[in-house]
Amino acid sequence: MDNFTETRARIVEINEGLVREHLGEMVRSRVEDTLNKLLDSEAERLCNAEKFERTERRKDSRAGHYKRSLDTRAGRVQ
Repeated sequence: MDNFTETRARIVEINEGLVREHLGEMVRSRVEDTLNKLLDSEAERLCNAEKFERTERRKDSRAGHYKRSLDTRAGRVQ
């Protein structure tokens, strides 16, 4: 094998489309996780208790939830 053939054999091909798609999904997922954690934190603050916590200081109860979508720059999140 000559040097050119050896060099070509070591070249790695990167599919930019797949890389962008993967990074986009990672960002979308992180945005979704962050928003859901913020909403849970706000509900805990308003109730003055964590989810499923039963204490004397609890002010309210959670009345359930339903799924909804939000379109963000990172994509649609649930």
